[in-house]
Amino acid sequence: MGKKAPRPAAGDAVGDELLEQGDALLTEKRFREAYQCFLEASTRLPTKQVAWFNLGLAASELWQVEGGDFFWWQNKCRSTRAKGGGEELLAASIDAFRAVLRLDTSKRAELRYLSALAAGRLLVQAAELEEDSTNTLILSEALQHFAEAQRCVEQWGHPDLGSAWGDWGKAQALQMKRVMANCKLDGAVQWKEMLETSSKLCEEAADKFEKARAAVDDEGFEEDDGNEEGDDLDWMVLHIEHLLQFVDFAITALDKSKAMEISIEWLRRAIIAWRSCFSLTLAVRYLSQSNRFNALQGDAYAAGCRLLGSPFELLTALSHSTSEGSTTQLLGSKGLLLPPPPGSGSGEIVEHLPSEATEEELATLAEAAYIAAGAEGLLPMGELQMHLARRMQSTSRDPMAHLKKATEVFQALSNNGPDDKAIAWYNMACVAAMANRPDYAAKALRTCLHAVEPSQRRKWIEEVREDGDLQPLLNLPEIQAALELETGGYR
Repeated sequence: MGKKAPRPAAGDAVGDELLEQGDALLTEKRFREAYQCFLEASTRLPTKQVAWFNLGLAASELWQVEGGDFFWWQNKCRSTRAKGGGEELLAASIDAFRAVLRLDTSKRAELRYLSALAAGRLLVQAAELEEDSTNTLILSEALQHFAEAQRCVEQWGHPDLGSAWGDWGKAQALQMKRVMANCKLDGAVQWKEMLETSSKLCEEAADKFEKARAAVDDEGFEEDDGNEEGDDLDWMVLHIEHLLQFVDFAITALDKSKAMEISIEWLRRAIIAWRSCFSLTLAVRYLSQSNRFNALQGDAYAAGCRLLGSPFELLTALSHSTSEGSTTQLLGSKGLLLPPPPGSGSGEIVEHLPSEATEEELATLAEAAYIAAGAEGLLPMGELQMHLARRMQSTSRDPMAHLKKATEVFQALSNNGPDDKAIAWYNMACVAAMANRPDYAAKALRTCLHAVEPSQRRKWIEEVREDGDLQPLLNLPEIQAALELETGGYR
């Protein structure tokens, strides 16, 4: 977790002896014994910041070793709570660092800086474990701790946050994701306010990810493994995924916002975010000198394709509009203007791309990237084909070629394992619904639900009832039977 705290003046003799023992055990990486020493020391010396700091350090290290794995945390923490395990260790570590921040009155000490950083990073890890949560309070506290650490840097000359910039960015990215999840996509949403809130979080997270990448480049903060390039790419990939989440939400907002000027602004900001995302994907492939990020590049191409599927009147209005402070042209005569690839001499890793790409060209590029990605590209390839089929339907064209291709892809995906099988058959049900084949849709839904864990089936059924592709078929008897809504067979 970091460096050990400097030792303060002596206090309670037994407590000080426990601190000495804990220090030695921590150095030897005997984290459980060190944790017990610091736990008792903090009880004997409740106002000594060093006791609390080292308790937080030991608990954090022990959690990483014994309880950091998600499945361990899920399955074991209840039985080990009394012994200091799993969830309890994570909570104990965070509480210990909070205690340092409460006890410190100087507002400038090294322990304050280190504790603020540690608490922020641990709260982000705790939030990541709550994958489907919409709770933003834990992330709000993490953001406060990172801001406090940065205040210590700016006012008192503590070291730069280094790779912790990336954890700060993760906190803001997760906060944006949860703000969006809490937003009910209906007419009651204040879309102008949501635009400003999500855009601010998107921009702030992007700034932190860039600072984390620059910190690795400048100083090589991750000294333990010496893998500066890997750390650099990790932050860039997180940055790309974050921008894609914003673009995806913005595309949804375009259809929901009733005010034309707000929809145009959503589209403008989405394209700006997409351009940054697109440049980063090219840079990742250039820096990695490999094709292992093909699926990610496919996601970027597919997002651009979806943006160009926005209502024609919005695209036309944006192409003729100007925004205060903006000098970048976003749309050309045929499609999206592409930012230039990074550097030069990139060989075959970064393609020679045109300066402008149409919806069809971006779809073709996405398909090629997903094919090159192999198994990793199956799900996004199927989703792309479904999007293209919807576009064909919206313009009164035949979607069957895309629906057939989507079915083939999802059938291949269904052979990968239980989780992929459920997702694949769910999507095949959607494809069948789009093709107006309720019999196939019912069969696919039954297969999907049988592949889902019994405790999760009700949740999946709720998603079916809210799915726009499946809603037109919900009242048909074969779909009702597949879901067993009347008998409650999947409860």
